Amino acid sequence: MKEYKGYLKGFPEEVVKKMLERQVEAGNKEDVTMFEEDRYRSTMQNGFTWIDTVEGIEFWNKVLDGGNWNTFFERYPKETKKEDVRSHNIGSSDYSKHKIQPWDIWLEYDLNPFDADIVKRVLRNKKTDTRKLDYEKIIHVCQERIRQIDNPS
Repeated sequence: MKEYKGYLKGFPEEVVKKMLERQVEAGNKEDVTMFEEDRYRSTMQNGFTWIDTVEGIEFWNKVLDGGNWNTFFERYPKETKKEDVRSHNIGSSDYSKHKIQPWDIWLEYDLNPFDADIVKRVLRNKKTDTRKLDYEKIIHVCQERIRQIDNPS
C-alpha cells in the first residue's frame, strides 16, 4: 500500500488514483503532490473541478471531508486480484521457474493422464527425489499403462 503525505495521509490508494484520473481528464499533468499540499485543488490549481466530475461534488465532499471510504467503494468496488497460479508451486518442484509448464504440454497435446504424468516427471526437478527415483516412477507408470492397453476392460 502506498503511503501518501500531507492532506492525503491515510487515503486509500484507489481514491487517490481516481483523483489523479480526474486531474488528467481536466487537462492537467498527473501530480499527486498537488493533492498532498491541498486535496481540494481545482483545475486552475492543477487539480480538477469537483462539481464537473461524473461523481459530482457531493460524492467528493463525503469522501474527502469525512473520509467516507464506503461511499467511494460503493461506487468503485475494490478489484479482487486473481492469483496467478503459474507464479508459484505447491510442493518442492520448480515448474513455475520455467516459461513452459507441464500443463501447457498436456493441454497442447491433449494427453491422457498417464502420458501427462510421464511428462511431468521428466520436466520436474524435485530436490526431495533423486533423478533415478523419477525414472523408476516413469517406468512404473509405463508398466501400468501397457497393462491397461493389453487388457482393456
